[in-house]
Amino acid sequence: VVHMGPGNTYGLTASSGKYDVQTASGQYTLSLPNPPPYVTINPSSYTIATTGNGIYYGGNDFSLQPIPNMNDLEISVNSVTPPIPGNSYPLVLNYSNVGTTIQNNVDIELILDPSVQFISAFPVPTNIAGNTISWNIATLGVFGTGTISILTTLDSLAQLGNMVTCSSTINSPLVDVTPANNIDSFTDVVVASFDPNSKEVQPKGDISLSFVTSQQWLTYRVNFQNLGTAP
Repeated sequence: VVHMGPGNTYGLTASSGKYDVQTASGQYTLSLPNPPPYVTINPSSYTIATTGNGIYYGGNDFSLQPIPNMNDLEISVNSVTPPIPGNSYPLVLNYSNVGTTIQNNVDIELILDPSVQFISAFPVPTNIAGNTISWNIATLGVFGTGTISILTTLDSLAQLGNMVTCSSTINSPLVDVTPANNIDSFTDVVVASFDPNSKEVQPKGDISLSFVTSQQWLTYRVNFQNLGTAP
């Protein structure tokens, strides 16, 4: 994204790196407001004086030069649906190499809440030990990313309002320059429907044989509502 100021005009680069920004006559500054981490931008900005519409001002190229030897892995873990007792509880792990070195032998670990049971995952885990699920990524290139989809279920005895916490880590043999983003976790609140249903019938109590043989009606009244925190 290229920013042109003054004001808030932006241009998007194509896959070739080309970008276009249209403007009226005046003096403007071009810059890259959100560059990737661990790069040096050369030059940092351009100052352009335009004289009117329909004139092309080319050659305003930015060079993004990676800072070498920056080891930085990143991970996030989230639930897809709220935790409901006895129901499926899918999770998703997203991981990436945001540094400037190729990472080998990358280990990813997911620790499930004790009330959560692992069912399956794609890709298939490298190891499962209780509620700790692990994957090994042989090679993760620069700016490489990946997603792991996990299917679990929540214990049917989990109580409404209980907390469910899952956490994840990503590491490699290299020393990470930003270890804070190698760890992620989330906490969900268990939700469920709660239906204090009741049925009433008239007439109440025992009925006589003559009531039955005369084919009299039984009139029912059903009371229902959802006092829970889920449909």
